[in-house]
Amino acid sequence: MINWFPLPRSLMESPIFIMSTPAEKLYLLEIASQLNLRGPFYKADLEVAVTLGVSEDKIRRARREYMGLGWLLAKPGFRTRGRHLATRYFAAPGAERKADDFYAPLHRFTFEALLDRVRARLLTHADIVTYVYLTYLKTRNSSDGDWFFVTKRELRDLTGIAGASVCVAHLHDAWTFAGGSRLFEPDDEYYRYTFSKWAICADPSQDEGAAKNAQHYRAEIAAAVRAIRHPEPKRPARRRAGSRV
Repeated sequence: MINWFPLPRSLMESPIFIMSTPAEKLYLLEIASQLNLRGPFYKADLEVAVTLGVSEDKIRRARREYMGLGWLLAKPGFRTRGRHLATRYFAAPGAERKADDFYAPLHRFTFEALLDRVRARLLTHADIVTYVYLTYLKTRNSSDGDWFFVTKRELRDLTGIAGASVCVAHLHDAWTFAGGSRLFEPDDEYYRYTFSKWAICADPSQDEGAAKNAQHYRAEIAAAVRAIRHPEPKRPARRRAGSRV
């Protein structure tokens, strides 16, 4: 079964969300994805920070901002008796479908694979936000399920990213599937883009290679979290023979 989560119009076209930074947008989308997948859950700020390739401070600021707006329902983690209790998340926009809202489906594993490329510094947060909005526009603007167009001005305004056109090029050039296809094929028509040949990653529920990749992503994140929490002690420098003390 293909795993996806909804991108609601009420969020994607909200002026407040549009004005959020790319990292803040991805934070809210990551939480919505996980809530949609498994309901209320615990996750440490450090793990979310590593997943998105940002600092813990940015995660905490984003959480406070979205909780203040009433968009995010969460109980922040804290330290007690030498133990760290993770943040518990309860609700976020896009965590579930609502009958009175238009939504577009975002393939969860493709989103996770793109975040892996952010951690590897092959793509930027702005690139991934651009991809998310293109996915949204594909459903909103397409009449046949694949081919669609968007003006460059609308793409800039909707994503809140001045360099959205550069992000389109990054997304196309930085990702090649095994068969040679790309995430999409953009046709630059001066004032607008036409997109076709849209592709997503194989789903872990249906493909052994994708399942191994998903497991690898989780293992890498867990290892990075452990390395930050329990850094290896520095070895004392060895003195050269005959050196003075």
